[in-house]
Amino acid sequence: MAAADIEARSPGHAAYDKAAEMLCGCQEQDQLPCDVQDQLVKDLAGTYYWSGDVSRDWAFFVANWHPLLGICLSHPSHPWQKTERLSSFVITSSLTLLPSAFLVKLVNEDLEGGGHMTAMSIFVFVTLPVMLLEVVLYYVSIADMYCKGNCCCDMIGRVGRCFKRCCFCASFLLAFQISTLSLLVMPDVFSHHAQELLKPFLVSKLQSWITWFPLMTFMPCIGFLHSWCIERRQPQHGAESESSGSEDGLALSEQSQPLRG
Repeated sequence: MAAADIEARSPGHAAYDKAAEMLCGCQEQDQLPCDVQDQLVKDLAGTYYWSGDVSRDWAFFVANWHPLLGICLSHPSHPWQKTERLSSFVITSSLTLLPSAFLVKLVNEDLEGGGHMTAMSIFVFVTLPVMLLEVVLYYVSIADMYCKGNCCCDMIGRVGRCFKRCCFCASFLLAFQISTLSLLVMPDVFSHHAQELLKPFLVSKLQSWITWFPLMTFMPCIGFLHSWCIERRQPQHGAESESSGSEDGLALSEQSQPLRG
């Protein structure tokens, strides 16, 4: 099929059929030329308009971007690889232990004064910092994707991949140290209040996974709906400009023709 035909029916005027590349999980992907494959990887990281059907594109968006579902359902060529997603999950889960233990300790010390653990306190002190850390780990994971094209960019990309591995190794080490520190500093919490410790840990995870849906769907600028609508208008504007350009060219050619008697 000619590239022009693909661009004519592919959302966003991509050089490949974007709707045909909406794969999930372990589905097999057809072999694509290197330049098309690179473009697909960039589109997976930065575009939301794929088939033109908002419900289908939203489901594809959830499969690729949700912090839990994406571990199993993300596109096989997504730059945020499944192993990196799983690593991020392990790191953030380990780092959740320390604020959860502190929260349990503070609540137990304040029980006589009527203190209790609320969902809002868990969200502020546990969930929100972990969500911010997940965003940082995501950008570290895909940073090397933008360093492709020439020798200089490839060299920067190799440095970026090395930096990414170092960041993940350092994060694993930090998570291990914090978990160990939590056990050493607050052994009574882990030995006598293990069930109470599970509450902020599990509530934090559920808050993160559930809050993600309205946040990443409706948020302006970076949310799915806002970006999807902008990307939907872009090919229409391009087609309108091409149509007006061809009409102007036709009018000029008619004016330039000599009059015949």
